[in-house]
Amino acid sequence: GNAVACFQYAQLLEVGDQVKADLSAAFDFYQKAAFKEHTESLFRIAKAYHEGQLGKPENHALAFEYYERAARLGHPEATYNVGAMLVSGRGVKRNYVEGLAWLMLAAEAGTDPGAVDQVKQRLIRGKRPEWITDAENRLGGIKAEIAVGPLHLPCRGLAPAFRNPRSPHRPFRFRNRRRNLSPRRPKKLNSR
Repeated sequence: GNAVACFQYAQLLEVGDQVKADLSAAFDFYQKAAFKEHTESLFRIAKAYHEGQLGKPENHALAFEYYERAARLGHPEATYNVGAMLVSGRGVKRNYVEGLAWLMLAAEAGTDPGAVDQVKQRLIRGKRPEWITDAENRLGGIKAEIAVGPLHLPCRGLAPAFRNPRSPHRPFRFRNRRRNLSPRRPKKLNSR
């Protein structure tokens, strides 16, 4: 159904407001909304994997995938979390340049501008001030990627929810109705 309705129903199920609390069902409805690119749902699923909520175990790699998807759709807190996870190396390989660029983007949206200064100071103390310039250059690249839109992003391996909504932990397999996929041979013409 409607992504906003799925998100709102998931919130009701999570809290137990007007319905019986059911964390598993809440997660399923968040996933339905996330599959339709609902940024708050993407962020909520990421947070569930990041902090081990909604009955899900902690999985920082999966949390990063959802945070990044939400960030590319404009969610400011997700943008900050992508940068923080890249700088700290939680769930993803540590990358100060990429992380600082995401933190700069989050700061432009009004989310914790002090984090940018902390990372810059760490890079200066670590004798890597050129990485700050590289991050500023990368910031322009990230903005350009976001401007193109989510459908045109390079596919780095989406989180399971984006592979197949019916089976979130198995990759989607396309089924072809035609069983014989070998090329057909042309019929021989009778030559008399």
